[in-house]
Amino acid sequence: MSRGIPTHLQGHVELIEEKGVTRKLRVVSDEGGTRFRLRFAGELLPKFGLITGTDDPLLVIAVPEDDGDEFVLFDGARHGYEAMFVDEGPAAPADRPARETYRDGTGEELFELTVTLFDNVDWDEEQADVEDEQGVIRLVDGTVIDAERLRADGFDAFALTGRSADDRELDIVEEELA
Repeated sequence: MSRGIPTHLQGHVELIEEKGVTRKLRVVSDEGGTRFRLRFAGELLPKFGLITGTDDPLLVIAVPEDDGDEFVLFDGARHGYEAMFVDEGPAAPADRPARETYRDGTGEELFELTVTLFDNVDWDEEQADVEDEQGVIRLVDGTVIDAERLRADGFDAFALTGRSADDRELDIVEEELA
């Protein structure tokens, strides 16, 4: 069964492959462009080249090379299973700025991007656990969603890879969310 495109990525990605518990998505701009800069609120781990959250959850913004209309690729405070159903701690500021620009070890900052979502949740079983007595699915923040959005947005790990102009593949984000 297809789990679909996560709500926040609709219109910004194309499905490359859905196999088992993994969905691979190619990031595209409104104009069809495939090269992006990344801005983030978090921390760069230079040894690994990965960006990760700090005290606040990770926020990653994609800025297309061709049209500049930026969009959120990932917000650890809102996206994935943990943010939807588990994380009842203090909310990350909605206006936290993504000021840092991601650059690889050579200074490159434009990449073709692939999002990989892992979803090892058995939603046929889990849905019964997250529904109330009336069959309503309510997120930890009170938002009511339907079963289709549950399956699309409830991924339990997020990864972002980039491909540089000289065809190097880079791991940029690896976040476990459950």
